[in-house]
Amino acid sequence: MNEFAAGESIFRAFNLVEQVGHEINGLARIIEHELVESFISQGEGKDVKLASWRKEADWVSESQWVYMGHVVSLGVTTCRGKLPRRYLSIQFAMIGETMTSFKHPNSQPLVHVSFWDEPVDMEYSYMGLEDLSKPLPTLVNDSVFYWSAPGDSGLSAQWTFSVRLTSLNSRDDVKNKIVDVFWELLSCDIDTAHLDIEGLVRYRLYDDGHCKMLSEVE
Repeated sequence: MNEFAAGESIFRAFNLVEQVGHEINGLARIIEHELVESFISQGEGKDVKLASWRKEADWVSESQWVYMGHVVSLGVTTCRGKLPRRYLSIQFAMIGETMTSFKHPNSQPLVHVSFWDEPVDMEYSYMGLEDLSKPLPTLVNDSVFYWSAPGDSGLSAQWTFSVRLTSLNSRDDVKNKIVDVFWELLSCDIDTAHLDIEGLVRYRLYDDGHCKMLSEVE
């Protein structure tokens, strides 16, 4: 490859990253908007609301040249509460241990939806596939990582599910694969949740904490 072709390749690569970043920022705004609207329409009936708490964070590569992930976290509390009881985090996992593991490589960018007792900060607290052993969750229906005691639900539960980024191509996809799944998990015992949804990632969790993303046919 001559120097002119190399220069053009570098230009195209950075231009592609910029375009993808622009689209992800737009998708993040759509997801947040749809979640906020759903709390307005459904929250009171479930005795939950969004608290006055919101935070964004990014994960950049060691060279500081590439954004490897982005997250938006929203505080959730009871209708009469003020401080967050749980944090609903939308984590975009583009590259690195947040979407792959050394033992079980994955090349599909993911969106992790987490409902935890702390926000995802992309430094100390984040969803990753390299090591889930501290503590090891229960994997329910091959698709929901569950860190709470059996029978916990609502604001007592802590869980994460994942969606393939490329499966989110419209507002209907966001509603069906993120918003509706969130309310399904919030409203019932996770063991009885109906999660046979196209685009929802299925996993295999191993005793050592490593995680494998399953193909559509596995």
